[in-house]
Amino acid sequence: MIRSIVLLKFKPETTGEQIDGVLAGAEAMLARQPGVQGYTVRRDLGLRDGNMSLAALIDFEDEAAYLAYIASEEHTRFGREVLDPIREQSVRCQIRL
Repeated sequence: MIRSIVLLKFKPETTGEQIDGVLAGAEAMLARQPGVQGYTVRRDLGLRDGNMSLAALIDFEDEAAYLAYIASEEHTRFGREVLDPIREQSVRCQIRL
């Protein structure tokens, strides 16, 4: 199993409504993806200054499922249309479980 960890920091002017849209859209998209075994997408609790805004932990069946997901048109479109306008920074890491 592969776990993908994605941390996003949104631009300061990003609204709560936009972040809610990211959360709902990401969860809906992940629920439709073949090879996704589970996921958690949540806002940062704000317990420390300078934290990222959101974390997504996504478990994939295997490397092929992960690579198919990141190459998918839906994933590309979500990044371009939903995330890019409000994203300041993103950090990613994939690990084997």
